[in-house]
Amino acid sequence: MGAVSFSISRDLVEAAAKELPFEAFVETGTFEGDAVAAVADLFPEIHSVELSTVHFEKARARFDGMANVRLAQGGSVEFLRAMAPGLRDRSVLFYLDAHWCAAEGSAGEKSQCPLLDEIRAIGTLGERSLILIDDARLFLATPPEPHEVSNWPPFDAVDRALRALSGKHELMVVNDVIVFHPVSVAAAMRRYARHHGVDWLRARQSLQENLDLRATLEGKEEEIHRLHAVTQQRERVIREQEAELTRFRLASLAQAAPADLSAVSGDLQAELVKRLEQKQAVIEELHRAVAAYRAVFGPFGFIIRPAARLFGFLTRPIRLFVPRLGVLSQHPPIDLRRPPVYASAAGRNRPRISIVTPSFRQAAYIERTIESVVGQGYPNLEYFVQDGGSEDGTREILERYADRLAGWDSRPDGGQSEAINRGFARTAGEIMAWLNSDDILFPGALDCVADYFESHPEVDVVYGNRVLIDEDDREIGRWVMPAHDDRILSWADYVPQETLFWRRRIWERAGGRVDESFRFAMDWDLLVRFREAGARFARIPRFLGGFRIHSRQKTSAGISSVGFREMDRIRERVLGHVPNRAELRKAVTPYLLRHVAADLAWRVRFRLGIA
Repeated sequence: MGAVSFSISRDLVEAAAKELPFEAFVETGTFEGDAVAAVADLFPEIHSVELSTVHFEKARARFDGMANVRLAQGGSVEFLRAMAPGLRDRSVLFYLDAHWCAAEGSAGEKSQCPLLDEIRAIGTLGERSLILIDDARLFLATPPEPHEVSNWPPFDAVDRALRALSGKHELMVVNDVIVFHPVSVAAAMRRYARHHGVDWLRARQSLQENLDLRATLEGKEEEIHRLHAVTQQRERVIREQEAELTRFRLASLAQAAPADLSAVSGDLQAELVKRLEQKQAVIEELHRAVAAYRAVFGPFGFIIRPAARLFGFLTRPIRLFVPRLGVLSQHPPIDLRRPPVYASAAGRNRPRISIVTPSFRQAAYIERTIESVVGQGYPNLEYFVQDGGSEDGTREILERYADRLAGWDSRPDGGQSEAINRGFARTAGEIMAWLNSDDILFPGALDCVADYFESHPEVDVVYGNRVLIDEDDREIGRWVMPAHDDRILSWADYVPQETLFWRRRIWERAGGRVDESFRFAMDWDLLVRFREAGARFARIPRFLGGFRIHSRQKTSAGISSVGFREMDRIRERVLGHVPNRAELRKAVTPYLLRHVAADLAWRVRFRLGIA
């Protein structure tokens, strides 16, 4: 498997399939089957080989019952050599990805990269066939540690081996994939590369700019922390000295009270004057120090002092005006501050709410997800869980909750989008939503949503604020949403998916299904299709759900490899082109400013105890 992405680019496969009538997909390096799952619906016949017994067994269980998927366990070179004679006259997409992936029992134990032997094993490449090779960066340049350099062929050796297969093919590199395609589809491949290719220099510069900005902000915040500590220390000394001086003056006046001060002995007068002068000298020295401090750091005063009095978070003044939308970890974990439970005045005659939870290998979290839904106590709930054939304990959890669910199913699927569609096909509720198997709803969320829909019959889609939580249900941030803006959906998707609910009428007008070609941006695509179908949106100003951040999370792990391309695909469809960074920044800035205002308003209310 490749070291960057554990799956194939479906967009690239679809672009090639439009030009070539592929009859089969042949993969080396199944791993756990993510590439097969991504393209299973595009090919009538799929063959894949995996050396590791552990990974082979997991993949075989995942695709059990899928007639078009045929898996083999063994070496990739022998596998290709045995299949080659039957493939030469067919249109085949070869995906060569049996590279070292640091997994026990994988090909890396014998050879980190058997690519040249795999290419030779193919022997001859038909005029309607195409080869994709993952991890192009490791052939274009010397692979970094811990890769063994001697086991990785240079790009010119890969080039020569590919050209020996066919004189009617061309070679190109798109992102991290080497593409060896027929000359007849060169124009289509160039179009794909132009629209989906990444400018690596610009990406590297953007990363460095972000790192530099972060370092600058952290440096400034550290300096403000230091200045705040100095201010507190000096003000504490002043208060102590002023208190001592006051006590001394009161004591002196008490001693002088029986008679006029002039009657006090000369020695006592001299002692009083001396002590007063000492105290005055200390006070004057402290005032001079504070005056010098304020002269240097006075520009910070208009932020530090009002913020300290009004908001009580002096230590984070820079972050006060920084947008939090899109930031998935905003501060160290703290105890979860759950919003007040929403209390509905409505009776038991409530609209039916249908919720689907798609799941795959989320036994660590799914019970908390289920409890957050069935524990709502909502009287007309239809809750269905669609699992992808997990063998990590998920089935046992679902069996325990079977009597509290409308139903559940556990069998291999083509990914999250297909699981969502399967689940919704089993429901009939007037209000719909899906909740991922690691996220949660807050108590009262369903009553709140139902009440809003009942009191706003013209609204089709609603969503609310989000709390970010970690693996242990601790809070690590919040997204406070501004009022809804239809226009922002053309540029970015900030809608917290776990808080999103819609009416079945708009679902049916928008096509009645999630687009299964999307792996990450399916919720944004659905929102855009809702808008195109005439939906009216509303933001509910409450925290409705919690979005979990963890190491196995799909959003975090694969957004750079697939998600960004899906986002650009939506932008191109809606805007007619893929906007550059400057265009995006200009388009989303007004919305983010409204978010900052909404976030500040919530924080003030929270501090006052009215949020």
